[in-house]
Amino acid sequence: MNIFSILHSRDIILIAIFFAMIFASIYNWSIIISKIILFLKINIMEIEEYFENEIQIILSKNSNQKSLELIVDNLINLKEIEFQKNLNFLATSASIIPFVGLLGTVIGIANALHDISSTSVQNINIISGPIADALSSTAIGLFVAIPAGFFYNYFTTKIENILLEVKSKVIIKLS
Repeated sequence: MNIFSILHSRDIILIAIFFAMIFASIYNWSIIISKIILFLKINIMEIEEYFENEIQIILSKNSNQKSLELIVDNLINLKEIEFQKNLNFLATSASIIPFVGLLGTVIGIANALHDISSTSVQNINIISGPIADALSSTAIGLFVAIPAGFFYNYFTTKIENILLEVKSKVIIKLS
């Protein structure tokens, strides 16, 4: 999609769609890069030590001695919330942005057909450029959505695996 042809069309909806997809792509990649850095820095041993220390503090303050597994589950849930921060945006982008791109395509094709109907010349060359631009709106939507969906699934699986490993190691150590 040629940004200049979109701006030249002066169609506010197409311009908004284009910039929404650009914004979503930039924000998606900032989330993806930050999560990759986070997971590269994660040290399972440090998380285990953190959990063990927190469990000891909770057990020392709590006289009714909640079950160890319940305490670990609560800590796991807190850590999961921390790890999953901003991942919902990736999921939302993966599911919505293709439709936003499709909307841009439909509007672009409708505009191209309107342009050809308003001229007396009936030549395919008149609408081939605008239709190509319109179809690239769908392509951009897919280029934004596919990495978002892939990395959302990758990160959620990675989080589940890390926390399951930590939980099992901590329960075994403290049992």
